[in-house]
Amino acid sequence: MPELLPNTDLPHPPAAPPEAEDGTFLMSEDMAIRLEALDILRRQFFGGRLEAYRGEYVVAAPDGAILGHHPRLKQAEAQATPEAVAKGIPTNQLVHYYVATPD
Repeated sequence: MPELLPNTDLPHPPAAPPEAEDGTFLMSEDMAIRLEALDILRRQFFGGRLEAYRGEYVVAAPDGAILGHHPRLKQAEAQATPEAVAKGIPTNQLVHYYVATPD
């Protein structure tokens, strides 16, 4: 059992993320892949290529390919997960993105 903070029932917070020699924070490979995929989706959104998904969640592969979409996130995930598994894409590398509607 983790050591508790004094006068609380809360465990000590986890250690800070590791730092590289230059002082920047390191991240997992999966996180780096998801951040790059998120940037791809952001560029697609601002480039007008996600118009068909307005008001929906999209679940995308690391290369930005849309594997599932639905107004409800759980349904979008349910569409995307079997397709990701079939393509050999780890599900922890999938990106969830909500395509906003115009104001």
